[in-house]
Amino acid sequence: MIRAYAEEHGLGQLFGEDGAVKIVERIETAPDPEAVRRALEPLGLYDSVISVDPRKLQELFERRVLPPDAEESLLSGRDEVRKVKALHLRDADRAGRR
Repeated sequence: MIRAYAEEHGLGQLFGEDGAVKIVERIETAPDPEAVRRALEPLGLYDSVISVDPRKLQELFERRVLPPDAEESLLSGRDEVRKVKALHLRDADRAGRR
């Protein structure tokens, strides 16, 4: 109900006596399987992520085993999977309102 009201009126934040609500939109992405294959096969790493498991792919990024051009190719080849909106609540003291 709060999110619907904020979206209807184009608001990103709502303030009240008890605090504030901030609407945050996050876009989640997923790797493109063919882009992953093209980037990792020449490096001999494709079999380690054959199912294109996003967690395993993230581990490759974190371990810094990818050359910059392969990492860039993988990051730019991500497809949008879904958008997630969340409400972030702050109490009145932290929101600067009393």
